[in-house]
Amino acid sequence: MNDLIEQNIGTVIDPFLKTTTYTVGIASLNLVIAVLMGTGIALVYRRYFQGTLFQKSYAVDLMLATAITCLVIMLISGNIILSLGMVGALSIVRFRTAVKDPSDTIYMFWAIAVGIGSGVGMHKITVACSIIIVCALELASKISSRPQPTMIVLSSATAQNSGRILDALRSIDRKVTVRSEHMGESGFEMVLDTNARLSSEAISTVCDGLGVTEIRLFKYGVNG
Repeated sequence: MNDLIEQNIGTVIDPFLKTTTYTVGIASLNLVIAVLMGTGIALVYRRYFQGTLFQKSYAVDLMLATAITCLVIMLISGNIILSLGMVGALSIVRFRTAVKDPSDTIYMFWAIAVGIGSGVGMHKITVACSIIIVCALELASKISSRPQPTMIVLSSATAQNSGRILDALRSIDRKVTVRSEHMGESGFEMVLDTNARLSSEAISTVCDGLGVTEIRLFKYGVNG
């Protein structure tokens, strides 16, 4: 009777204990493909990076994340108990590195997804979807972005021509807006915003004869 009960219990829990069997050859092939795919993701990241400072270490992390995810998936594949244990182990891990660019997170998700696909042997789907992602990135890079906003700071001895100065600027950019006006001991200062690609020479030309003594341009988002 006891043997029958133990046999029934074993039959119930046996599927939860089984692990998908990988030969050394298949596991090595999956890992090699994951490394190659991760290297491709790192190269794509370098190609389409639009931040201010490219970090080679993060590109290497993308490649390693792909390979390690593939390894983890092969180890826990088909074993529910191992899967739950892995979820529990990862739930206590805390990553506190600040993400400077939201696109970096997208690349990391891509690397993890490729690692999962490589771990379960779905190489064709992984490669096909990755090609589509690269095509989407290339298409997005061809879309022209809006001109970078510019702050214009104009200085003059008096404020009597401020209205004429504004009209002159709106003759070359009708959407220019006044941010602030200030009259101090050193003279009058007007701060304006524009989305047009204006040069100091063009502004000097339209403001000629209006008492403007100094023109300064500042690009938003540009360091230094």
